[in-house]
Amino acid sequence: MDRKTEKDKDRPKKLSLYIKLKYIFVRSGLVLLTKAIGLDGLYQFGRFFGFCEYLLQYKKRARIYRRLEQIYARALDPSEARKIACRYFMRIRCDKMMYTIIDKIDRKELLK
Repeated sequence: MDRKTEKDKDRPKKLSLYIKLKYIFVRSGLVLLTKAIGLDGLYQFGRFFGFCEYLLQYKKRARIYRRLEQIYARALDPSEARKIACRYFMRIRCDKMMYTIIDKIDRKELLK
């Protein structure tokens, strides 16, 4: 039997043209950037972009701080919490960039 949850009912069946074009544009840009500066350069770019997101997305940063308070039994120093949150943003951004173009990267370059 096919059970549908509330999330499935709200989810559109097909992607809109805008979403498709946006994805193609971002993916093409990342592929070109990878060819220009290599995977190491893309990783550094992702870290920089993640740091910028960390600075700009204060609501998401606040959620991460609240979650850190729930996870750790002891109270974290504010500097330690900032460091963890910043690294989280950088890691997530790099992962998203890599997953977006992983099938476009040459296998030899990826294994290197």
